[in-house]
Amino acid sequence: MQHKTDFFDSRAKSWEDRHYPQAVRRRLKAMLPKFGISAGDWILDIGTGPGIFKGVTDFDIGNGQIADAATQGLAILRGGVPIAIIK
Repeated sequence: MQHKTDFFDSRAKSWEDRHYPQAVRRRLKAMLPKFGISAGDWILDIGTGPGIFKGVTDFDIGNGQIADAATQGLAILRGGVPIAIIK
């Protein structure tokens, strides 16, 4: 699995811009009501990466858990704050 995490870690800084251009972000934002997510909801986001859903919500999601085997995306999401790695 290390080669997979290396793949995503090496691309983390540009992942959001390359794979989620503004048109895609607008579509994701339009889909949010269909997910039934409201302010303060508890969310589990697996494969979080740099956190695209955080960037398309207009509200504070509230409580939740994030998980990703590739740590660089999570570090970007957390503003560079080191994260705990569980193996």
